[in-house]
Formats: sequence, structure tokens, C-alpha cells
Amino acid sequence: MIRWANRGLPFPIFGFDNLRSMIYVGNVIHGILLAVRNAVPGVTTYVVTDGEEYSTRRVYAAICRELGKAPRFLPVPDWMVRLGGLLSEDVRRVTGSFRVSSEKIRNELGYSPPYSLEQGIAETVQWYKRSAR
Repeated sequence: MIRWANRGLPFPIFGFDNLRSMIYVGNVIHGILLAVRNAVPGVTTYVVTDGEEYSTRRVYAAICRELGKAPRFLPVPDWMVRLGGLLSEDVRRVTGSFRVSSEKIRNELGYSPPYSLEQGIAETVQWYKRSAR
């Protein structure tokens, strides 16, 4: 998405209910450290997220803002999305929602992500700029 935004290309939008659970690497590290510091006997699994769900539109717009570019969107009609979803599971994955819950780690360990979407994107875009040289 960063390369796409950096080129100034319009991003295809598949609907406003296309929500994703995401996590910034700094929030992953925070979750891991929290789990290690508060380890309990036995084995448990935690799912860690940024704590909210984001539309692809919001993520792309935040990336564009960080790059200093105006976000441009290309709406894709619902009928095209449905047809593509019938033809390809990859299309269903990209156009659909993917949501998971980090409720267990929040309730058991008090997890709260220290970085917002915007902070995570800012750091990621800065890394992208450094590595793209």
C-alpha cells in the first residue's frame, strides 16, 4: 500500500464495511513483553491487535497523509466485488473483512496498545523511505 500511495495511484475501495484487525510491530513487542513478564504456568495463546478495526480506506488515507500526498480512491461497484469473490478466494480475502479479538490479553494481562494506527503508519512510512533509497 505504501508503494501504491507513494506513486500517487488511486486505491480501489471495495466498500466501507471492509474492516481489518491490524497491529503495528511496536504493539506486538509490547504484547510479547507483557506476556513474558506476567507468565503463568501452562500454555496459553494470545491474539494481539491494535485494539480497533480499520477500513482499508482509513489505512490508505493515513499512509498518503504521512507521505504528504492527497489520498485518491477508485470505488469498485458491489456487483464487481461479488463476481470477483465468486471467481477467486484471493479476491474474497482482499475485499472482505478480517477481524480478530485481543480481548483475552486485555482482560488477563491488561494489554493496551501503546501506539495508534497513525503512529504505527508514521514509523512504517519512515522505515520505507529509508529502505527505498
